[in-house]
Amino acid sequence: MIRHVHLCLTCGVALAAAAPAMASFAVPPNAPGQYAPRDECSAQEGGAQFLAALKAAIKARDAKAFADLTLPDVVLDFGGGGGREAVLEMLGQGSAKWKELDKIMALGCAWDEDNSALVLPWFFNQDLGDADPFSTMVTLGSEVPLMSRPSRRGWVQKVLNWQLIHVYEVEVDDPGYRTVAVIDSNYEGYMRIASLRSQLDYRLRAEKSGGKWLITAFVAGE
Repeated sequence: MIRHVHLCLTCGVALAAAAPAMASFAVPPNAPGQYAPRDECSAQEGGAQFLAALKAAIKARDAKAFADLTLPDVVLDFGGGGGREAVLEMLGQGSAKWKELDKIMALGCAWDEDNSALVLPWFFNQDLGDADPFSTMVTLGSEVPLMSRPSRRGWVQKVLNWQLIHVYEVEVDDPGYRTVAVIDSNYEGYMRIASLRSQLDYRLRAEKSGGKWLITAFVAGE
């Protein structure tokens, strides 16, 4: 079973219209560092060995070694694509998917106890409460600046530490920035999109088969 949630950067309302609505986000306290990556998988039987093999395959850019860690019917998209040969093709020379896997490996691993699965990154398996998953993202890092303007020329209003933010559909002069509000606070401003991650971004899931942890899905999107 593949657990996934929705997230959209093009959903929402104008910042000015939504400013008073921060209290409507019924989510757990958005404390600094609450959504920092964690490793819940190494404690599972065989989990540490699986993660080590996965890390080695990705570091070496070894498509065969990665494919050896997948189920024969591994899912690669929501249109029915998958399988070992598709994995080898996807990770061919110069594939951009390796960089996506690099990012995933740096963001922790969650233990999905309900479905007995390992989930990377850790953030993907977290319950965001009633926060709208179509417009909620997490800040990537312990010192991510919330700017007063969509530019490095703005001043830093607050430094965020692995916290949830709400992204609005508001055009700004610099396409590298997004208009945002910090959930569970009155802070609003602008952040670099490179400093944010969606739950709909790439994620990897592994389940036990024949006594071994094997990748059942590597997907992005809804």
